[in-house]
Amino acid sequence: MTAAMDPHALPLSVRMRYSPWAIGFLSAFVIFVDMIVYAGVIPVLPAIVLNDLHMTNQDTGILVAAYAIGLILFTPVFGYFSDRRQDRKLPIIISLVSLVATSVMFMFCTKFWHYLVARLLQGVAAAGNWTIGLALAADAFPTDQLGAVMGSVLGGMSLGYLIGPAIGGPLYDHLGGTALYLFFVIVSIIGIVARMVIDEQYAVGYKRATMQAAAAARGDTAISESTKVNVWTLLKARPVWVNALAVVVTGMLQTGVEPILPPHLTEKFNTSVTANGLVFLAISIPSLAMSPLAGYLCDRYSGKRIILLGSALTALVTPLMALMPTLLLEVVALVLFGAVFPLCATPALPEMGAWVDANYPAAAGQVYSIFCVAFALSMVIGPIAGSVVYDLAGLLPSLFIFSGALVLLMVLYTWYILAERSQQALTTAPLPRPDREQDISVTVSTTGAVGAPSSSSSLPAISDDPIVAEKASHAVLPAVPTFAEYYWRQQQKQQQAQGDAVAVNL
Repeated sequence: MTAAMDPHALPLSVRMRYSPWAIGFLSAFVIFVDMIVYAGVIPVLPAIVLNDLHMTNQDTGILVAAYAIGLILFTPVFGYFSDRRQDRKLPIIISLVSLVATSVMFMFCTKFWHYLVARLLQGVAAAGNWTIGLALAADAFPTDQLGAVMGSVLGGMSLGYLIGPAIGGPLYDHLGGTALYLFFVIVSIIGIVARMVIDEQYAVGYKRATMQAAAAARGDTAISESTKVNVWTLLKARPVWVNALAVVVTGMLQTGVEPILPPHLTEKFNTSVTANGLVFLAISIPSLAMSPLAGYLCDRYSGKRIILLGSALTALVTPLMALMPTLLLEVVALVLFGAVFPLCATPALPEMGAWVDANYPAAAGQVYSIFCVAFALSMVIGPIAGSVVYDLAGLLPSLFIFSGALVLLMVLYTWYILAERSQQALTTAPLPRPDREQDISVTVSTTGAVGAPSSSSSLPAISDDPIVAEKASHAVLPAVPTFAEYYWRQQQKQQQAQGDAVAVNL
């Protein structure tokens, strides 16, 4: 290896623009930008609806849900065309430009329907940011790293959720709505610049090269790059629809609390808009720390078991937010919620990503569009249901409903684990090979590919979890180049091609 090809010799500017972790940062940052705009109005919308427009908490829930409707309508569009064109740059740029436009619209809103239209268009912009941002991360990282990567990407969401209310409330209180919306414009423009500068071509090519090496080592056929799979085929797969339901349930809790916690705090503890925004830090800071950890645990253990543990803990902690007698204890309850909630909210994303990576690698945009639609549905159901129950009976019954939904999710995942074990037991049965002179026992993998003969195989034991089994197969990877080596080789090929083109012209 030459010095120029040494991993440590790769220039910082190249790593910041082309490396897989630069792509992971870009994915997290795009979602962070979208979430900071979304969350920045959480403490503001109730004040606008109740004080300026003289309407009810149900109307606040409708404004929160309007964002989700735009997300639902346009998420499949972004996912479909992004996969067909294999273009992750233009859709994100369009979405971020749209986010700038909607932030400007907020400056001129004076009536309820004005805010309704602005929130709807904000959801349309979010469709591209979320769907393509997640697909971009999946394009650049292998299955056995998706948990940590997606946990970090969701950490970007938590960071936006943390900073948004903390900045939105004080800006609105002290400088007015225009200052807040200008802040949204600035962070969106920074996102546009980042998307234009960072390029994923080398990271995606490097992942494809390592996947092909892994497939060759296992004796598999070449990995599929086909994008000709429709969303219904994806939805029929158990790992997709079960995890999509998990996204709906956990998203209902997350978004359902948003319109009802601020008025509860104001009514019970006489807090201001600024204080309500700052109180959300008690949820966001622990979530920011726990999301990457939850993703790491999904890589290390089964994501299904992590989501069972997280659902149980979150179901127990959620009602505490309505039972605390003092503001200090309320903050403690919110910290506990923020610490355990990522354990049930994070695993669904890498679980879906691992499945599509193993079966339809070029359809990441469509499977993540399913994730986004599921989350958007939760944003419709959660705020409206939470607001209606809150107006009728208060905060505690609303939270009990969300905890009950988590208990049902635990039942679903228990069935899911048992069904996957049963299927794995059937697909690993020995197959006779009468056409061979030697009696060689072979096994069928979870993807249907025939494995190597058992008499000469050095593969590790296969787990009863198909995703864990797929990850275990990476243990037989041959030596592969580092990203730096891959980058320099691609540069040499490009230079040689350019030299050949010049020679032909001469």
